[in-house]
Amino acid sequence: MAVRGCENELDISQGIIWRKRTIIPFVRVQNTDTKQGPILRWLGLASVTVATAAGTHTIPGLDLNEADRLRDVIAEQARLAQEDV
Repeated sequence: MAVRGCENELDISQGIIWRKRTIIPFVRVQNTDTKQGPILRWLGLASVTVATAAGTHTIPGLDLNEADRLRDVIAEQARLAQEDV
């Protein structure tokens, strides 16, 4: 899985055999969250969830600190995009 943040959008690519690429404009982001179940907590990992009107998109298996940082960056970019509209 690869996650790239451009100036105006979040680009999520995943898959080895079946590839899926999702581009989410920051202006469409409604909510960001981190999630940890008991196994992920034990491993020190977390998932970042990005919610839009079309549904939710998950970025799984990130280091806990990296997940928190990514969540904050996406939320800040979404806030800035909303101010520009």
